[in-house]
Amino acid sequence: MDVLGRIYVANEGINAQLSVPAKNFDVFKTFLDGIYFLENVRLNIAIEQYLKSFLKLKVKVRHKIVADGLNDDTFDVRNKGIHVGAEKFNELIEDPDTVLVDMRNHYESEIGHF
Repeated sequence: MDVLGRIYVANEGINAQLSVPAKNFDVFKTFLDGIYFLENVRLNIAIEQYLKSFLKLKVKVRHKIVADGLNDDTFDVRNKGIHVGAEKFNELIEDPDTVLVDMRNHYESEIGHF
């Protein structure tokens, strides 16, 4: 399917950034949906014409997805929040009791704002 990118697999989950040619996207999505733990996985889709974002496909097994140097045995990947839409997100960040930590890098911050 000409999929390029990088995938990290660790105990807490999978983190992937992939590039799939538009002509192969539907086949790729069907393939993902055929994997029980990836069925209906949320995909962020960006469209870019003619340029490749990655030169090859790399899959790496990591001890942790984010190499933060912390050894915290109390961390439980099942203790997670819920996905909220833009309206709810804006409502939450207007609450004075909400603390928002923006973890984007410089590039990510330049291409998107809250």
